[in-house]
Amino acid sequence: KYAFGFESKLYNGKIGYGHSGGAPGVNTNTITFGNGDYSVVILTNYDPGFAQVLARNIASLLANIEPYRIHFLTN
Repeated sequence: KYAFGFESKLYNGKIGYGHSGGAPGVNTNTITFGNGDYSVVILTNYDPGFAQVLARNIASLLANIEPYRIHFLTN
């Protein structure tokens, strides 16, 4: 769900609000939980996509649910 520049997503019944952005070589993502218990902030020098996956995995772990299973290829 997206509104007013923020995305919202449920993590095991806990709502998280966030925003992401990026350009080649720069990528960011934030997720803040409505109850104020914690926030996840990722700032990277990677291409877009990396920060979103990492932030969602961390948020999933904090909410006690199985993280996303995405494998990155490395050279």
